[in-house]
Amino acid sequence: MIDKKNKIACFGEVLWDIFPGGDRRAGGAPFNVAYHLSKMGVEVNMISSVGDDELGRELLQKIEDWKIHSPGIQVNSAYPTSTVVATIDEHNDAHYDIVREVAWDYIEVNAINQAMVNESDALVFGTLATRNTQSKNTLFELLENSSYNVFDINLRAPHYDVHVIKDLLHKTQLAKFNKAELRMMIDFMGKSYTTEEDCVSFLQDTFRMNEVIVSKGSKGALYADHHDFIPYRRSLLK
Repeated sequence: MIDKKNKIACFGEVLWDIFPGGDRRAGGAPFNVAYHLSKMGVEVNMISSVGDDELGRELLQKIEDWKIHSPGIQVNSAYPTSTVVATIDEHNDAHYDIVREVAWDYIEVNAINQAMVNESDALVFGTLATRNTQSKNTLFELLENSSYNVFDINLRAPHYDVHVIKDLLHKTQLAKFNKAELRMMIDFMGKSYTTEEDCVSFLQDTFRMNEVIVSKGSKGALYADHHDFIPYRRSLLK
């Protein structure tokens, strides 16, 4: 359980999800973590970047209204605020275009975000923010200042590099996968998928990390601490 007295830093994308008809919603995987932690009463610092544009100003205002600390969100005059455009196909399935060359692709290391990480009990980050060299290098530098690293793996092709993911896992204390991502990671490692427990143990041993979470949708989740496995049912997650 997270202590509300803890300070958490979240690194990565903040963006607008644009839906058919023009409706938009603030999003981004690490930002969603920051939002929910803040709602739980945890002090959260968001490290990201928005454009010097109207969408960026609206996003910053919304983040501040939600009482998420925003000094770590840089304003970039060269690149726009991120948008993800959602479309619905003839089968009513949603598809998402994650626009490239946006502000959070260019997060820079500075005294503000270094201090935030130094003062935090954990640093939460994902895969998407490593698609560009600038933000990837910033993340790796900040990881060196963090005492506890939480890696929320989100494998959205073509926005990830397997070698980078492996490097990040070597610096991770807690990794979170969904069931499909766990299978993909095992495949990347050249290992045959057997059971969830066996595959999780393999990743723990390979990357020397103690904790792993596997989310399984309606079937709940699996939490592994060292080699102790604790299942969580959906009813307990509500």
